[in-house]
Formats: sequence, C-alpha cells, structure tokens
Amino acid sequence: MGAERIDTIVLAGGFATRLLPLTGSRAKPLLKVAGKTILDYLLPQLRWLSRLGRIYLTTNIVFADQIRGWLDSQKDVNILLEVEKSRREEEKLGSIGAVSSLIDKHGLENGLLVVAGDNLFSYSLSGLVAFYKNFSPRLPVLVAYDVGSLEVAKRYGVLTVRNGAIESFEEKPAKPRTSLISTGCYLFPPSVLPRFGEYLAGGGNRDAPGHFISWLSKRERIHCYTPKGVWFDIGGLDSYLEANKHFLGGKSLIEKPATIKGENKIERSYIMSNSHIENSWIINSVVYENTTIKNSRIVSSVVDKDCVIQNTTIENRIVGEKSRVVGVDVAPEKTLR
Repeated sequence: MGAERIDTIVLAGGFATRLLPLTGSRAKPLLKVAGKTILDYLLPQLRWLSRLGRIYLTTNIVFADQIRGWLDSQKDVNILLEVEKSRREEEKLGSIGAVSSLIDKHGLENGLLVVAGDNLFSYSLSGLVAFYKNFSPRLPVLVAYDVGSLEVAKRYGVLTVRNGAIESFEEKPAKPRTSLISTGCYLFPPSVLPRFGEYLAGGGNRDAPGHFISWLSKRERIHCYTPKGVWFDIGGLDSYLEANKHFLGGKSLIEKPATIKGENKIERSYIMSNSHIENSWIINSVVYENTTIKNSRIVSSVVDKDCVIQNTTIENRIVGEKSRVVGVDVAPEKTLR
C-alpha cells in the first residue's frame, strides 16, 4: 500500500492572455511572486512527489526554452518536459487534451496527480496523497477551496458536497450555489485514466477541466479534499498582486542592487533588481528589473522590465516592457505596451 505509484502532471501549456502584455514574452509559471517564481514555490512539493512516481511538466513551443532553462537549474529533481507544438491560444491542446495526450504517449497507468502550473498555495500535497490513500478502492479526489464570495466563485467551477463527495459541479455559473470552488488540482486512480479519452471522443471540451469533472461526477464518485491554507489562481492582475501581498507578509521586498533615492512611499510592493525609484509612491505593485520610476505614483499595478516612468500616475494597470511614459495619468481601462 505504501509503495503505490503516483505520477504527476504540472499543466503549463497556456498563454496567459489575461496577463498580457506581461506574459507576451514570459511564461506565466515563471512570473515572480515575492522574490520567487511560481514554479519555485511548487518545487518542494515536486521533490517529494518525485519519490512516488514520474513528474511531467507541459508547456508550449513558445515558452519551451524558458521552462527548460528553469528545469536545468533544478539538479535535485527529475522533471520530464513535454512541449506542445502550439504557438498561440487557439492551437493549444487544452488542460484535458494535454493530460489525455500524456496518458496515451507514455502509457500512464499509475495514480495521477494533476496540478495547474499557475496556482500558488500554502498547503502540502502530501496531505492530498494521504487523503486519497485512505479510500479503497481508490476514488478520484478534487482539491477544493472556499473563496468566501459568491461573486468571486462565478469565475470558477463551483461544487456542492454531500457526505464528503461531490454532489453537484457547475463550471462558472451565473448564480453559484456556494463559494466552494475547484482549484484545478486532482488525484485520479488508475481506473479513471481511460475516462479522459472517452470524454474527448464524445466531444468534450479539451480545455476547461471543470467540464470534464462535471461529466466525470455523473459516472464516478469524486471525493472532495479541502485543505487548510491559502490558494491563489494567478489568472489576472488582481490575483497576481494579491498573491504578492500575501507572500510579502504585508511588507515590501526591494532586491539588490535596486536604488531608492529621495522621498518615497513604498508599501506592500516588490521591486526587482537594478530598478531605480526616485521621489515616487509604489503601493501594492510589482516593478520588474531595470526600470526607472521618478516623480510618479504606481498603485495596484505591474511595471515590466526596462521601463521609464516619469511624472506619471498609474493605477490598476500592466505596463509592458520597454515602455516610456512621461507626464500622463493612466486610467484603469488602459494598458500600456
């Protein structure tokens, strides 16, 4: 029982269009949150999971070299990179398509843990594995999280639970019944793996995992695991900044050798190396490398690398790399590239 094999798939094949222009030339799992990439946060979990089985990391051909570079720096864990041929959003395999493809390509027949490569969470996946092993025969397990808001729940797959199992599942409902949502992390027993091909052969949605879970819940009993801790889906600007604020612990991080000159107000922000801040407010924001900000206010925004911002106010925006912004106020509905 203790030697049971469990393989892991980390899904990172998307193009993160809701975070453009930040993700136009950068893989979303390599976005930095409070000093580390999203994949860096996941790495300790992958080290532990590698003792149970193989680990596969999917990406697309556009970001393959970036992901490969990150993998090359991880010498103590063996992660197999799977590169999709897609070059844009409409060409990608999709989450379910990618899992099904890996099952077929590698003849996977162990338990299978699937985790989204753009999720940040504080709980240990060892708890999920222990929860899964408590059931015999093994049953699929979905990791759930209570977002605490019906309005926020509209963006996710929403579930109701009865006696520890999923009673109903609805993908992005207009009127959610609960605020309990699917995190996009699942553990499937070997007996369920053929269901992926069956679902796709029947015309199922290749990309939205929630549609597959809804379909599967009508055919299999799916248990719900709700761990203690925090969870962030880095899907857009708001969640990216919220994750930064949480992992910063309410403080700010200024990487050396960034320079801070004059009178500044820097709160709950992450400023990366070689940036220069002078006589400015940086509030709840992220400033990437080699960026200069003078006499400006940056609030709830991300400024990409190699930018120059002067005499400007920017709120709730993403400023693309190499932007030059002087003497303007950037409204929330405007993105700079």
